[in-house]
Amino acid sequence: MSNQRHNSVGQPARLYRGFRPDPERKPRKESGGRPSMYHERLDAVAYELCSRWRASTRMLALVFGVTEGSIADWRRKHPRFDKAIVNGWNANDRHYNGKHKTIGKTERI
Repeated sequence: MSNQRHNSVGQPARLYRGFRPDPERKPRKESGGRPSMYHERLDAVAYELCSRWRASTRMLALVFGVTEGSIADWRRKHPRFDKAIVNGWNANDRHYNGKHKTIGKTERI
């Protein structure tokens, strides 16, 4: 019987004893992952949805066909997208300020 270690597939495990990375070598920039679905045109769409419907990030994610995490990433990476959302929400608040405050409440006559 061999005295070698084996990995989960049954292949001999590689032991890198004494492995030292080259200090002169620059780390390679990874471009991995799927390309972002973000486009600058989404700024205007996000503003319209937020100003007219007070769309939440969940609603934006459903409309754009992405996850809520993608919306959060886009807001961090693209300041114009974040500004469009915030300005849309503010415009909605200004428009409905003072209106519809009694919805769901009954008033005594």
